[in-house]
Amino acid sequence: RLTDVVAFDLNVQEDYWSKEYTLELEGDNPVDIRKTKSILFNRLNSYGVEEVTIFEEDGNLRVVVNTTKSETYVSELIRSPYQYSVVTRKDEVDFETQENQLAPYLAENYDETKFDSSIFRNIHVTKLPTSSGELSYFGIAKLWPKYSKDFKDFLSQYNEEYIGIKIDDFVTPVYINDPTLLAIPLGPQEESAESIDILYNSGNIPLSYTVTEENDLEVNSYNIDYIELTIALFVSIIAIYLYTYFTGIYDKSEILRTMFAVLLSLALFLTYLKITYMPIHIFLLLIDAIVLIMLTNLLKQNEESRASLLIGAFTIGIIFKYLGIGYLKILGSHLMILSIISSLAVLTSDYYINKISAYFKK
Repeated sequence: RLTDVVAFDLNVQEDYWSKEYTLELEGDNPVDIRKTKSILFNRLNSYGVEEVTIFEEDGNLRVVVNTTKSETYVSELIRSPYQYSVVTRKDEVDFETQENQLAPYLAENYDETKFDSSIFRNIHVTKLPTSSGELSYFGIAKLWPKYSKDFKDFLSQYNEEYIGIKIDDFVTPVYINDPTLLAIPLGPQEESAESIDILYNSGNIPLSYTVTEENDLEVNSYNIDYIELTIALFVSIIAIYLYTYFTGIYDKSEILRTMFAVLLSLALFLTYLKITYMPIHIFLLLIDAIVLIMLTNLLKQNEESRASLLIGAFTIGIIFKYLGIGYLKILGSHLMILSIISSLAVLTSDYYINKISAYFKK
């Protein structure tokens, strides 16, 4: 049964944490500092960190976050410049010795090559089978065309051998069994692969830096009981429409139809949140409800413009989702869902009420 596998409760995001990181920069070029700030912000925004502030102070960068996202991966996105390049093993180093099992991971045991992050257009993260047959995440290197031939010739020289991807001060060993591509092993965990994807593809930080200080801050959280909020919304909607119904200002039949469509849209939205277990910030739930009520009313009252309204709302959602930051980015993804739900509620309510009316008119 569905109830045996689905948790019928909202996935409310309440575990906020807040921290300030101090980054000591190894350089003072204003252009490089601005680019570093931009890339750090893009990393955190891509990961879905709700509130990010980055500012420069006394030659250092201070990064302040307030979020419900994983502290482990948020810290990784901030702490690591993630400056990477391709390296090769030194001939004089024994990488198979049991006495030094860290040898394959130490940058000092590798020689630099001319291939750094600038030759890669992006690193495409995908799931592929490993030699044991299990699925794991790999980063497939996509090169700029002008470097493609040289890099493939380089890989051919090391076919059936190990090379390495040096990331900051450590190396990820990579075995070359196909000289036409570079597949970097990332591990089986989805969230870890997501953060590494962001680190590889959010831009190349021009400055090295170290995190010199971390301070926990007071958390800005929003404590709202969503059950009480839901009840209050339904009661308020019914009260408003009943008041309008009995005052006789508008057509009574149309008022009842609109009220039914609005209540159905809210019920469908809550059902969607429960079945999909989509993460929801409780104060955004109130905003979502208000937007859904307004959108459903507009679609219901403007039958001739429904397509335009729906396309407009969905387009705004896409813009917010892909160009917005923080909570606006989250609200954009919600607006796309709300557009579909409101349209479905209006069409379903019209069909259902027409069937009921036809039945009682017999």
